[in-house]
Amino acid sequence: MSFQYMPLYVGDWLRDTMHLSCSEQGIYFKMVMHCWSQQGPAPLDERHLCGITGARSGDEIEAMRRVLAEFFIKTEHGYFQKRVEKELLRSAEKSGKARKSAQHRWHPEPKPEQPRQPDANALRTHTDRSAKAMLPNPNPIPNTNTNTNTERTAAASRLPADFVPDLQVAIDLGILDPSMEADSFRDYWTAKAGKDACKLDWKATWRNWCRNSKRATPKAATRTIAGLI
Repeated sequence: MSFQYMPLYVGDWLRDTMHLSCSEQGIYFKMVMHCWSQQGPAPLDERHLCGITGARSGDEIEAMRRVLAEFFIKTEHGYFQKRVEKELLRSAEKSGKARKSAQHRWHPEPKPEQPRQPDANALRTHTDRSAKAMLPNPNPIPNTNTNTNTERTAAASRLPADFVPDLQVAIDLGILDPSMEADSFRDYWTAKAGKDACKLDWKATWRNWCRNSKRATPKAATRTIAGLI
């Protein structure tokens, strides 16, 4: 998913920032752009924030503090901006839906095969075998298997071409770019060779992949983001 542009709702922006000074407007805009490009919160360190916003004088630093107090929520992981987090998750969700639609166009489900009509010779052979099976066996072999409930073992398979990872799993685990994570998952298992590339449950494999991802944030941060939206 691309984060080269961010939706800007002009009416909402003007309504919420009309009371800000020019300095506060610029600081607020830079803070929002930073959170969007980093796909996460702004840092807690004030010197780092001054570098991001360009605040140098005492008045500009005070303006930055006023903007943080009014528009951002401070947590142990940084300053979160509620609208930015909401738009990030919405963009990830839209990208996932678009990818699913494209996969359906390029990888349609196969049509069911029509059953073949047996030829006359095969039908006669089947009839002869059925008649023989009805005759009693003079020397029956005792059945030593007392367990009548046979267990069916699912066959492992490679990643299906139409498999669509559940992006909500990545979102719940704090991965800020679920679509990129899904692309990495598909590319890895598509390129992998050998018996290790076959799995019984690809949904469970996707969940384990997200849990072990280096892009996942701590669970506390995930709960914080979910609570703000």
